[in-house]
Amino acid sequence: MMDPSLQPQPDPFEGGAIGRIKGALASLNLEIRRTLRPHGLLTSDARALRLCMAGPTRPSTIAQGLDISPAAVTQLLDRLEERHLILRTPDPDDRRATVVALTPPRGPDCTGPRSRRSGASWMRS
Repeated sequence: MMDPSLQPQPDPFEGGAIGRIKGALASLNLEIRRTLRPHGLLTSDARALRLCMAGPTRPSTIAQGLDISPAAVTQLLDRLEERHLILRTPDPDDRRATVVALTPPRGPDCTGPRSRRSGASWMRS
């Protein structure tokens, strides 16, 4: 007879409440990506924009908040700046550093909240 402690145990992350939570998170992530896709945004773009909503933010804060490297945050910010969603300016408290701020809404298609232009209305909720 085989020792019961040597028998394979069920994966606690696949069943029960944890499994349902994982499924719900996967569905939520899919819906977020579907919402952002028509606007050409990635989830990391939307998360970076969300971090900037409180006001001017240093790139290092964004990198830390997204758990990405400084090089990756530079690429992300280049992408957002190219789309005129953010503006990088010298930090008023330390001119050697840079801060990132959301650009103001502009044009007739921006009569509503800025989130409508960025395709990330879910971020304001």
